[in-house]
Amino acid sequence: METIIQTLYESASGFAQSLGYGLSPTRFEHTLARFLGLLTVYFGIGIAATIYRTQLSRFIQLAYKAFQSELQRLKPMFHTFLRSNTPLHNRLLFFILFFSLGIRFYYLSQPIREDEANTFLLYVLKPFYVSLSNYSFANNHILHSFLVKLSSSVFGYSEWALRLPAVFFGSLIPLAGYLVSRRFLHSHAALLCVSFLGGSSYLIEYSSNARGYSLLCLCVIVLMGLCLSLLSAPRLGKWVSFFLISVLGVYTMPLMTLPILLFSLWIGLSFVLKKTYSPLNSLFMTLVCIDLACFVLYTPVFLVTGFENVIQKLRSYPVYNEYASDFFSTASYQLIDFLHLLSSVWLREFSAVPILLLAFFAGLYTSTRLNRHLSHFLVTCLFFFLALFFSGQLYGFLRKWLFFLPIFYFFLSAGIATCLRSKWTHKLRLVEILASIVFIYLIFTGVQKNLVQQSPETGVLPDAKAITAYLSDKIKPDDRLIAPLHAPLQYYFFRSDLPLTVFRQQQQQQQLGITYLVLDHRLTLDHLFYRRYKENAALLLKRFSKASLYQITH
Repeated sequence: METIIQTLYESASGFAQSLGYGLSPTRFEHTLARFLGLLTVYFGIGIAATIYRTQLSRFIQLAYKAFQSELQRLKPMFHTFLRSNTPLHNRLLFFILFFSLGIRFYYLSQPIREDEANTFLLYVLKPFYVSLSNYSFANNHILHSFLVKLSSSVFGYSEWALRLPAVFFGSLIPLAGYLVSRRFLHSHAALLCVSFLGGSSYLIEYSSNARGYSLLCLCVIVLMGLCLSLLSAPRLGKWVSFFLISVLGVYTMPLMTLPILLFSLWIGLSFVLKKTYSPLNSLFMTLVCIDLACFVLYTPVFLVTGFENVIQKLRSYPVYNEYASDFFSTASYQLIDFLHLLSSVWLREFSAVPILLLAFFAGLYTSTRLNRHLSHFLVTCLFFFLALFFSGQLYGFLRKWLFFLPIFYFFLSAGIATCLRSKWTHKLRLVEILASIVFIYLIFTGVQKNLVQQSPETGVLPDAKAITAYLSDKIKPDDRLIAPLHAPLQYYFFRSDLPLTVFRQQQQQQQLGITYLVLDHRLTLDHLFYRRYKENAALLLKRFSKASLYQITH
């Protein structure tokens, strides 16, 4: 047995080295144990599928037909909306959708960001089986990385080619928000909602960022509409749609489990309060199918990276503070940090206009009057956030909670539209005028203040391309380049066919080359990261718009 394991290890180690990876004996043993465990699970699934193959085949055929019938209902619904709207409403809707798409394409060629470049270098450039199985970092939004790989294989490795999947899904967010609010609220709220979603600088930023957040936001707003539809008529085709959207979201990011859990609790609570218990069986079976499908899709990840690694990426570690010695201190720091994230969104999007906050709370009230199921949703959200708070999971990067932004705009639009809903406002077209002002204001403010390009989210080094062009005829393989954000430089070095060996972490003992240092203008040579270079002479080579390039003499 040991001889067989040793032979397998030598073969696997040689294959891993050909891909640029190291494979230790301990890691190989863990991978082999995971493989045997997964093989046992799949053996059990195969036996169950064989026993119930007739029932399973019938159910799949029935589910496919039900899903087709639900898709056929979408087109007449959209036509009904357009026919019932006024001509001014429809013209304004297409105006907002067209320019929201245009502003997203406008930012397609902005300088590459740190997380985008890391995703490209670590996953997109690798073979398909590596990008679909390596989850060593949360940067790998697997489904989105797969789509980026397809896009880059057709259109090349330019910035806009890497961002095509993100801008495609991001451009659908305003339309999806309009359809959901139009179906379950009214036309005025829908027009305001598409204005907010089309002009939001955060949604524009992540729609022009080669990550999976725009796809995640789209899945969440579609799931919200599906849940509202399920609560009124729980047909099989809607459960199939819930299953498909959930699986696509989870395969993009495991973070999608949070909104799925929230919406599932909402559906369950609503049916229990209505004393309608039969749809709960369908909800349970849908969740089981989602778990099974995600388990199958993540099998390569579980095998190569490990199940615990995926679970670890889901966690948000509480705010650490040396003064937080007990639960209440830690919880208070966590809550303060979360409120800081919310305030940063508020200040950036609306410049702290207090009347909009009042409109949001008005929307919470009025939306529950328009649709009783939304009151259950608000109660579910309250307990959901309390559970996250007490479990220490309310902390994290702002983009972790980005999927709640469309839901926020949904209720905000409901509040504003309801306050303006009267005979005189209808005659004066105040809602149409306000929707135009909101959209133009958000777009104009974002472009004037350069909110997207100057956003520190996901790391930014705007001068990476210019620094690469400056060093293209100077830097040599023996040289060394040190930068706080090195992934954008590595991306442009790769595209310029420059040596990537200059980004090595440790200096070689007999290094004869030159050491270059990229320093952000916000930092100085006294900064902790660069203090060790202060003993050497630092020669300023060139000052760029946001960074400076130094040459360190040893």
